[in-house]
Amino acid sequence: MPLFASLPPEILDRILEMLPPEEVLVFRRVCRLADKYITSNTTLHRAMYRHAFGRHKEDNIGWQDLQELLKLCNEMRR
Repeated sequence: MPLFASLPPEILDRILEMLPPEEVLVFRRVCRLADKYITSNTTLHRAMYRHAFGRHKEDNIGWQDLQELLKLCNEMRR
């Protein structure tokens, strides 16, 4: 069993959150247990997104703008 499997999930999450997303992907590919843990961890997915793209400057999402963008994307697919 890998040594990281004995760590509490909170500590493992914090360690993985500090890594660049590319390194997390490499770690996921080399260990089946890590793949299972990372794939099912939505909190870690959010942290990876924030790490890669940063936080939103404002919490308000322009839902109308988002809906219009989705409509345009769907029209372009046709």
